[in-house]
Amino acid sequence: MSEALLHALVRGLVDYAGLFPPAQLDMTAAVAEYARERRTDDAWMLARFIVPVGRLAEFEDAARVHLLHTDGPWPLSVLAGGDPEADRARIDVFNAAHAGRAVIEAVELKAAAVLARRASVGVGDLVALLEERDAAAFEVDGGGVRWRRHAMSAEDLAATRRDFATSYGSCSFREPVDELRELRLL
Repeated sequence: MSEALLHALVRGLVDYAGLFPPAQLDMTAAVAEYARERRTDDAWMLARFIVPVGRLAEFEDAARVHLLHTDGPWPLSVLAGGDPEADRARIDVFNAAHAGRAVIEAVELKAAAVLARRASVGVGDLVALLEERDAAAFEVDGGGVRWRRHAMSAEDLAATRRDFATSYGSCSFREPVDELRELRLL
């Protein structure tokens, strides 16, 4: 796989969800793990720290020391609670208080994102892609990825990653990185 295609597929791909099952780390441990991973050679694949809006104060306490010595703002993905107006106000206050050190960017849900952006792809194909279990159904080469009758160029993948499906949450950053190594993609 070409380096350009690899970067189109996995740069900033993994949102760190260490607070959630099965890892379910406490805030201090999750923040420390995210800080550690941001200093590794694989950090280019790491994206946001995922935190519920109701736990932002706890995050601030746990991350205070790390945010003082960061090489750039920590991107966060916040899971909203039940009051959109209160959540928005809390997010605005957080972003203002931590400008340059941490920033709440987004809450995202992605499913078959490259194909979903195409008006010509039906729901049936999206469901089939999400349920695909046959690795041989996918072909990857320097030009892109093919799944059954659908081709996705490196440019399609890069545009989708940039504009639509920027990352996914994982309670472990190491596992997806190790799996990419096992597949000899890294």
